[in-house]
Amino acid sequence: MINRIYCLLVLFLVQISLAQGSGDTNISMYGNVAPHLDRKENYFSVATYFRFDNGKNDVFSIAPYICLSTDVNEQLDFQLWLTSKYASGDLVDGFSIGDVSFIGTYHFTNSFLKDGKDQTIDFGLISSISGGKGLKKDFNNSYAAYPMEYQSTLGTIDLFLGYTFKNRKINFSLGYQQPLTSKNQNNFYPRYFELGDFNTNYPPSNEMKRSGNIYSRVGYNVLKESNLIFNVGATTFYKFKNDQFYDANTYPYGYELGYNEVNDTKGLALNGVLQFNYRFSKNAEVSIYAGVPLIERTEYIDGLSRSFFVTPGFLWNF
Repeated sequence: MINRIYCLLVLFLVQISLAQGSGDTNISMYGNVAPHLDRKENYFSVATYFRFDNGKNDVFSIAPYICLSTDVNEQLDFQLWLTSKYASGDLVDGFSIGDVSFIGTYHFTNSFLKDGKDQTIDFGLISSISGGKGLKKDFNNSYAAYPMEYQSTLGTIDLFLGYTFKNRKINFSLGYQQPLTSKNQNNFYPRYFELGDFNTNYPPSNEMKRSGNIYSRVGYNVLKESNLIFNVGATTFYKFKNDQFYDANTYPYGYELGYNEVNDTKGLALNGVLQFNYRFSKNAEVSIYAGVPLIERTEYIDGLSRSFFVTPGFLWNF
């Protein structure tokens, strides 16, 4: 068993050097979507996570998260998430607050406690705090926001709804995420940062609009004990339409005044992921969630392109 795990880790690390792109809006960590160890009734837990990733234009990020979890009864759980991000790249180094998210999980039955099967409806509201302009500089008596890969949030209010099935061996989640607000407050233009009128590395993202997307996560428990789980799988994110930005400057490179689509920002993003959770005492648990992209979209202006991510976490049950 140890040899199997070691081989999987080696293959996983090799992929880190071969691919780019992700598309994950953190939804693969929310509610019952993420594999986790069995929980007792009437629980309350506090978890902290630190996501390390390398994004577009080699922007390196450390993203601290805090998650509070509790159950109302055998069938209903709730989570409250607060996210943030420190980003470091060639334009700026800085920290900003991200989203506050309210996540619910409804279990169809309490069979999970009996035979390892669980079917749930996952739902939630993801609300941006900084609007996609948490990192910005003073500019012309106003502000100029840095590109989205530096920001800690997509800048919108989103609703998601999905279905999850789990047993002792597999987990499967499928759902839909939809922005409720039509645009964010990011106002990035390349010329604001002396990058010229057109920059292929940093395309404009002023008042970015994004479409809804379908998400999925599927996994297999290579190892599962009462205090240990090692899960390998994949996540997918399919965006239906290209992202758009608002051109208020009539730039001379093919865009028109008003909203313009950015080609090749729609489509599929596929990631290989693994999850490791270990409960080392009655109330304490550590975890690692990591991923590398296998299929990427050609272009990203939403800041979700990552060549890898690794997210260690610590959870305390009360």
